[in-house]
Amino acid sequence: MTPNSDTRGLPRQTGLMVELPGQCSLACAYCYAGRKGDKETGWAAFADRLNDLVGQLAGQENTGDGPLQFGVLGGIEPLSNFEALARTVEIVDEGMGNRECHRYIATSGYGTATQVNWLASRFDAVSVSLDGPQQVHNSQRRTGAGDPTHDSAQRAALIVKSWGGKLLIRSTITSMNVELLSGMVASFADTYEPVEIRFEPVYRLGVGNPLRPREGTFVKNFLKALEVSEKLGVRLVYPGFSVENGGRPFCNSLRGVVFLDGRGETGSCMFGEDVAPEGATSVLPEPSICLECPARNRCSRGCPDLCLWALKDPEKILFESWRCRVIRALAEALQLGRGSS
Repeated sequence: MTPNSDTRGLPRQTGLMVELPGQCSLACAYCYAGRKGDKETGWAAFADRLNDLVGQLAGQENTGDGPLQFGVLGGIEPLSNFEALARTVEIVDEGMGNRECHRYIATSGYGTATQVNWLASRFDAVSVSLDGPQQVHNSQRRTGAGDPTHDSAQRAALIVKSWGGKLLIRSTITSMNVELLSGMVASFADTYEPVEIRFEPVYRLGVGNPLRPREGTFVKNFLKALEVSEKLGVRLVYPGFSVENGGRPFCNSLRGVVFLDGRGETGSCMFGEDVAPEGATSVLPEPSICLECPARNRCSRGCPDLCLWALKDPEKILFESWRCRVIRALAEALQLGRGSS
């Protein structure tokens, strides 16, 4: 996915997400990035743009609205290009100066124990990808050479756990583990004591892809897992939908987050859409079909990550979107009012 290059019209910039340049060491079954990149020719353009963006972010007036956000996620496994990761963090540290900044990274943990300890020492939150039981995880997350990765991910999670209060668990949900969500929550909570568990289902693979879970199956099992998480006192989230988010749509364009990809290209949206004007509450005007939806105030209408209305006739195509149906079903099941947007 190539982000759009236009950042005009953004609200005040609140954060920066980066995807490192380089070749990924993993070959996950559901990868959207295609293990792209070239670490030798990609770094210069990436570093120049990173310096500019960090300077812009840190140079804004401090309004006291909370720390700035910096994240490393998407694209390649960051430990695949540890040199670029270390240099990226150095640029951010130098550019931020005394500005308060919350640092987040997502990793599969496929690296050395020394590298994982380094992550825990430099980031406020480290999200380790674990896709469930060993057999399921290894069937979904293997190296480019075909080697399993569960043991390295488990080791990484335990290392980050030892640092206290930093560990998040991220699971990619497919048809292979969608029926296991409750057990995964219980196992993760008992073994790793994470601050948060995040379930991220694959849905952009096409209707006929066998790894794509059915919407209803995911909703049913997510709700059961949510009950387990509440009993165990661990936070469980599905990105793009949160009971605690106060009805705000999950949209980086609206939140003022800029995205920098591994080629040094920048934008406000990973999906190449035009940014929303300052003060807007949705990426595009909403069609009438959305007006009575219980998830109305939690949805970035027109976002291609949520609905297909951005591309086609809203009255015919909207509810063919995987995430649109999931968010609506969750809002109905949890009896959340639609409120106002």
